[in-house]
Amino acid sequence: RIEGRNQRENSAHPPCSLTMSEEAVSAEDQDRINTFNKANIHNNELLAKIEAKKKSLQDLEDASEEAMITMEADALMLRVGECFIRLPEDAISEHIECEKGRLSAELEHLRAESDRLREQMDQLKATLYARFGQQINLEP
Repeated sequence: RIEGRNQRENSAHPPCSLTMSEEAVSAEDQDRINTFNKANIHNNELLAKIEAKKKSLQDLEDASEEAMITMEADALMLRVGECFIRLPEDAISEHIECEKGRLSAELEHLRAESDRLREQMDQLKATLYARFGQQINLEP
């Protein structure tokens, strides 16, 4: 009885086949698609890191402005981990500038890597769209 039911189901749904307009996906094409997907995922991770670095940089800018506005010399404290350390204004300003420089360098590195990935993705898109046309969607 199970065989009969399977035969009826199979006859109701003929086997899938490629039409003349559909292209078979070669191993090379699949590698390109996988490479595009990995690059897209990595680029999205980089974009999230870029946003986090930009926020940290803005926080340092705000801290720098607050340090300049503060009238009391001994009112400035630097947070290190979970502790606060009282430091002179020039030491805190120096620390903030050093951190801003470090974050700016990291931000530039992340942006360059993201640009490289987008360029690679654009090349893969062009190749895959030329091969498959509207049968493939590579838009995020």
